[in-house]
Amino acid sequence: MEKIVAREIESWREEASELRNYPYGRSFLLRLIRAALPVLAVFVVVLLGSAFLITRAYSDRIYPQVVVGNIAVGSLTQDDAKEKLESSLEDYLNNPVVLTFGQLQWHPAAEDIGLTIDVEATVNRAMRAGREDPVILVIARTLVGQQSPEVVPIVMRIDESRLSSYLSDIGRQINRDPLNPSIQVSDGNIQIEGGGAGYTFLQPETESKVLTSLRKMSKGPVSIAVYTTAGTISSQEVSKAESLAKSMISSPITLVGDNQQKWQITTDKLQDWLRSKPVKVKGNTELDVYLDPVELENYLDSVAKDINSQPVNARLRWDNGHLSVLAPGKLGRRLDIDRAIGLIQEAAKSNSRQVQLPISRISPSVSENNIASLGIKELIASGVSGFRGSRPERIDNIKKAAQAINGYVIPAGSDFSFADAIGKISESAGYKPELVGDNRLELQGWPGGINQVATTVFRAVLYAGLPILERHSMPYRLDFYQQENQQPGTDAMVLIPGTDLRFTNSTPAAILIQVRVSDQDQTVQVNLYGTDPGWSVDVKPPIIENVVQPIGDIYWTDPTLESGKTETYLYASAGADVVIERTVRKGTEVILDDNITSSYDPLPTVFAVGSANSDNG
Repeated sequence: MEKIVAREIESWREEASELRNYPYGRSFLLRLIRAALPVLAVFVVVLLGSAFLITRAYSDRIYPQVVVGNIAVGSLTQDDAKEKLESSLEDYLNNPVVLTFGQLQWHPAAEDIGLTIDVEATVNRAMRAGREDPVILVIARTLVGQQSPEVVPIVMRIDESRLSSYLSDIGRQINRDPLNPSIQVSDGNIQIEGGGAGYTFLQPETESKVLTSLRKMSKGPVSIAVYTTAGTISSQEVSKAESLAKSMISSPITLVGDNQQKWQITTDKLQDWLRSKPVKVKGNTELDVYLDPVELENYLDSVAKDINSQPVNARLRWDNGHLSVLAPGKLGRRLDIDRAIGLIQEAAKSNSRQVQLPISRISPSVSENNIASLGIKELIASGVSGFRGSRPERIDNIKKAAQAINGYVIPAGSDFSFADAIGKISESAGYKPELVGDNRLELQGWPGGINQVATTVFRAVLYAGLPILERHSMPYRLDFYQQENQQPGTDAMVLIPGTDLRFTNSTPAAILIQVRVSDQDQTVQVNLYGTDPGWSVDVKPPIIENVVQPIGDIYWTDPTLESGKTETYLYASAGADVVIERTVRKGTEVILDDNITSSYDPLPTVFAVGSANSDNG
């Protein structure tokens, strides 16, 4: 080994000796360098000159091959580059990103997601591109031509709160629980419809994808990130529900009332009312099939109209200090709709197709069994009115209305309505048409007999000191209501439906209304019996103001009066505004202080002019 190394060293020495003895060795190299120096100097001068010319030529322009995003701005001035960017970015800003979810798409504008582009800063950045590179590299790129563009990113700002808000709105449109199947009926056939996955919008992931797309100015759509949840009802449960649904609509359901009344829920109705919903049963989700309770309630409301009745209080009579029953009370009936709905639901899911409706009995508040507890033991107030000069049909209506409220009992603390107490006004109920206007025959009207009774009740209530809830004065001061030395302002008009007379029994006991019509005296008297409440009632004389005298006469055609005959029907009366002050005291304490106001128009004398054929008269 040592011999081999020695040989190699000796060979190297011989080669070095030959090089020193070469005739062109060192002097040749020196001559070569001296010849190259001028060429090198010229090259440097050209290089520096080129750098100067390039720098000067692009002092106010962007270097060639510079691209902003994907927009070429090389060799443009800053103003030209700005104008080009603004024009090129206009469409982009109108729709910088497309968001997709299945077949749905959203196309927000830049302002919707808080995106703004700083064109000024972007152009400044493009202007600086390449100016810090070595001179030789700038010259080479300029003279030779850069093979690949120098890309300058666009300066953009994103308001992430705006972006987050926009994505939250999308999330609300996408989010849904798993869709469980539902049962539908079409032409009597059961069909299973719906069902599907639930979706949970993944906002952070979607926001990250949107930001990446915006920064890259990508033109491709961005798919929205969601978490998918499968439905929870098994096919076995769906099959069970389908079988039950077929059974529920297979035949009608019969409802039976307490008087053997019957109503039938047809199969068509059952089909229309069939519903389904998912329910949790021992940790599992099942498809519950049932009848729509709202539809059942609406149907039972109509059934209840045939069943329900209000209890009727007993009518009483006061006779020389003795209280007795004038007419017995009646039980009311009420259908328990909530219980009935439950029974129908049970029947629909069973083999039984008949339901006994739950109907309760309602006792009247006044009956022959509780007379002694009512506290009716003395007269507490009276009212009177005269009807001299009334036609026979008006007198008949006075008697009919008096009969309708005679014996009526108002429990302590209850409100009284004249309209409710008198009931239905019809010819079948015994009322007769009266002349209430020109050629107008009606069962009720302002001059009619029903208001004679309402006026008399009002007077008794006025002097009893009871709170008046509603009262309407007559439009005119009729002679009827000022007979028996009665003052104006103490009448009352009731037109059903419409105006009413209402008051409250504020005494500690029930109040009995007893009405007496005297053919001999031609008067109506209303007595109120109960327990003296121990208060005093002060009714001041009426204050009459703004009196207006009537002018002329009025003629009403009367189809019930023989043709050619003329009768005085209503006597003239002046119009006026009337106020009656009433004060109710218990001891020294004022417990009620009110004003009864009336406004009357002037009434000329009204003549009835007959138009009836004498053969029919």
